[in-house]
Amino acid sequence: MKISQLLFLLLSASTLAAQPLRTGKDYAVFFVASKFDHGWKSLPDAPSEVNLLAADLRDDYDFEVRIVTDARRADILRTLGEYKGKKYGPDDQLLLFFSMHGYHDAGSDKGYLIPKDGLYNDPIYESWLAHSQLAEITASIPCRRVLISLDACYSGIFSSSRDKPGAAPWETGDDCQARVKAAFAGRDQTRKYVAAGGDQRVPAKSDFAAQWHRAFQQGYGEDGLLSFAELTATLDQFRDPRPVWGDFVRSTFGDFVFVRKNGCATPVPPEGGAADQDKAQWRQAQSSNTLAAYRQYLRDCNLCLYTEEAEAAIARLKLAVPPTKTKKKAEDMPNDMVLVTGGTFQMGDNKQQFLINDFYIGKTEVTFDEYDLYCEDMKINKPRDEGWGRNKQPVINVTWFDVVKYCNWLSYKQGFSPAYIILDDNVEMDKESNGYRLPMETEWEYAARGGNASKKYLYAGSNDLNQVAWSENNAGGRTHKVGEKLGNELNINDMSGNVFEWCWDRYWPDQNSPDSKVVRGGSFFLGISACESKFRYMNSPRSTFRYVGFRVVRGK
Repeated sequence: MKISQLLFLLLSASTLAAQPLRTGKDYAVFFVASKFDHGWKSLPDAPSEVNLLAADLRDDYDFEVRIVTDARRADILRTLGEYKGKKYGPDDQLLLFFSMHGYHDAGSDKGYLIPKDGLYNDPIYESWLAHSQLAEITASIPCRRVLISLDACYSGIFSSSRDKPGAAPWETGDDCQARVKAAFAGRDQTRKYVAAGGDQRVPAKSDFAAQWHRAFQQGYGEDGLLSFAELTATLDQFRDPRPVWGDFVRSTFGDFVFVRKNGCATPVPPEGGAADQDKAQWRQAQSSNTLAAYRQYLRDCNLCLYTEEAEAAIARLKLAVPPTKTKKKAEDMPNDMVLVTGGTFQMGDNKQQFLINDFYIGKTEVTFDEYDLYCEDMKINKPRDEGWGRNKQPVINVTWFDVVKYCNWLSYKQGFSPAYIILDDNVEMDKESNGYRLPMETEWEYAARGGNASKKYLYAGSNDLNQVAWSENNAGGRTHKVGEKLGNELNINDMSGNVFEWCWDRYWPDQNSPDSKVVRGGSFFLGISACESKFRYMNSPRSTFRYVGFRVVRGK
C-alpha cells in the first residue's frame, strides 16, 4: 500500500473517531418555588436540591441549564413561551423540572402546581398552574423530545398514562455508538413525564430529587448512556411514595436519553481518594450555593482543585453586578458616620423591649453627589431630581433594590465585605459582612430617638418640628439640602422630614405577606404626624418615589 493511501486511511479513521456521538443539543429548565407569598409553607431545601441536579446536567451531561428561582405563575408561562418559540434540531431534547407545592381538587379531579404567588385559598384556581394547561403548552413545544419532571404533591395525577420499567429496543445493541444512533433515530415524538408520587403528598425534603441525583451519578451503564428506562428504574428504588411515569401525550413512542460527556469512551479509572474527596466537597458546596458553603470548601479542601471556581462563586454571590476596578478617592465617599452605642429601647407604641448592638449610621441621608458617583462608575442612568437640584440634595427616585446594590458597591470601593447576596430579586444579608447596608427598622428608630442619649422627643431631636425637619408645613413641596436643620441628641440630621428613608425590613414580618418594605422618618410630602420618630410607612421595593431616599449604616 502506498504511503499516501495509508495516511489517508489513518486520517479518515481519526476524523471519524473525533466526530461527536450526536449532533443534538440538550436543554434543562428548572422552575423552583421555595418561599411563597400567601400562606404556603416554605420549602427550604428545594433550591439546593435543584442546584445539585443542575450541576449534574451541566457538568456531566453537557446540558444548557436554566433555573427560574422564586417562580411566579407569569414567570413559568413566559419561560415556557420562550422555549415554545425556539428552533430545535431533530436530535435536541428538553427537560422541564418543577419543584414546588402541588394541589389536587377532588371535586374536579384536576391537579395544580403552586407557584410563588399562588393564593393559599384560590376558589377559581386562577393563581395556580393547572396540570392540563402545562401539558397543553408543553405538548406544543416544537422540540421532538420533551420530558417533564414534577417534584410536587399529587403530581402523579398529571397524566392517566402509567408505564412499567422496561428497556427500549435500542438498548439491546452491542456496539455503543450504534446504540446512540438507534436511540435518536426515527421520527417519533417524546412526551414523557416522571412524578414524585401518585395522588398523595410527598416529603418537603425531596427523596425524589435525591434519586434523580443518584441516577445521574450511578444509573448509566458502561456506555455512559442514561436511558429513560434506566432513569425510572433508579427512581423506582425509592417507594415511599413510589414515583410514577409515562407518556402525557398518546402515541408518542420516542425515548429520552441522557448522554454523558465522553459517552462510549473507554471508562477512565477513578482518581485517587483525595481527588474524589475534593470533588465531593466541591459538589456539596455547589448544591448549597451559599457563601458559607463556598467558604467552608476553601477552609476544608485538601487538594483544592476548585479554588478559582469557589472564589468566583463567592464574588458572584456577594456582588449584584461586578463593579469596575477603578477606585474613587476616599474623600469622595460618604464616610461621615456617627457611632450609635447600643442599648435597649421600646419601639413605637410596642411594649416589647429591643436590644440594639453598636453600629455606625450616616450623619445625613445619601446625597445626589454621592449616588451619582455610583451611577457613573457602573454606567447606569442617574435618578431624576424632579428639577429641585442635585449636589447636596438627598437622592430620590431610587428603588429598594437600587439601594442595596449601591450599598454593595460602596462596600467594595472602600474595601469592606459587601453586606448583600443578590440573585435577581432575591436579596439576603451576609451576617459576616462589615460593609454598608440599610438600617434595620429597630436600628433606625433607636438612632432617631437619640439612642442612649434620648430625651424622648416627639420628633428626632426636638418637640418643635420646624427646628429639625422639612415637612409639609415649611418645605414648599420639595426636598432641601441635607444637614440644614438641627441634628438630634446624637447630632444626626434629617431623621425627621425631608425624605422618607428605606429600611431593610418588610412592613409585615410574616414572610407570606405582601412584599412591602418599611420607610421611616416622614418627608416634605406629608404632615407633621408622619415625622414622629415612631411613625411607620411602607412602599413597594420595586418602585421609585420622589419623597423617599435612604441613609447607610455599618456594624461596629
